[in-house]
Amino acid sequence: MIQKRPSWVLSGWERISYDVWLHISIFLPRNVVENLYGVNSSFLKVSTAARYGVLTLSKHDKLMKRLDPSKGVFVHEVNIDPWVVQPSLKPSFKQGGSLCALIGRIFDPPFDNRQLEQRVQKQLRKDIRRVIDDIIVMPNLYRYSLGWKDDQAYHPELYRAFLAPVLSCIKDNLRSLSLNVPPELLHTLPSIYLPRLESLSVDLCTKEKSEEEIDRIFDSFVVFVDNLLGSLESLSLTD
Repeated sequence: MIQKRPSWVLSGWERISYDVWLHISIFLPRNVVENLYGVNSSFLKVSTAARYGVLTLSKHDKLMKRLDPSKGVFVHEVNIDPWVVQPSLKPSFKQGGSLCALIGRIFDPPFDNRQLEQRVQKQLRKDIRRVIDDIIVMPNLYRYSLGWKDDQAYHPELYRAFLAPVLSCIKDNLRSLSLNVPPELLHTLPSIYLPRLESLSVDLCTKEKSEEEIDRIFDSFVVFVDNLLGSLESLSLTD
């Protein structure tokens, strides 16, 4: 026979504040915390925060679809490693569609390449819009990371969109920033003021750059860091 717990036990648990439960959750494995949503209302918030607290985007998948705005409030960290869009040409079955494509391929050999590029650009615009729309509904986001691998193909469009425009959206609450981006894009940083930034980590990849190009990169970066001196506590640079 299952015995009910005394009402005073239940009420005692309910009286424990959310902040206490949140502190307790720090010492528990994340997968455990994520499954504690049924304990009480406070742990429901803690569990939801653990489940949605860190958002990582590194490929075009289900995570790329629009985030539920009600969950955006729990996100405190976003990590983006931009992906490569690789759409394939699909035959059009609309009336006249495949015939036009066939004629295009006969009289214009680069036709397929242009079609592919159009598909790529369309997908990039859609991905950029989705990510920025998601970040707009993350009022508690304070940690942001943008990654890049210099030995892999990449879309400059994604980095241009996820650097200055995103930083402009989250600048008021951002406290930690980690950047590894194509160096030619660092010139956009001086226009961004991050009043609460405490930690900055930047990978400055300058290989295969001329001395003049390196000087321009560092000039822009120095101006950016100089604007942060009022709040910055930690600075890490790697090359």
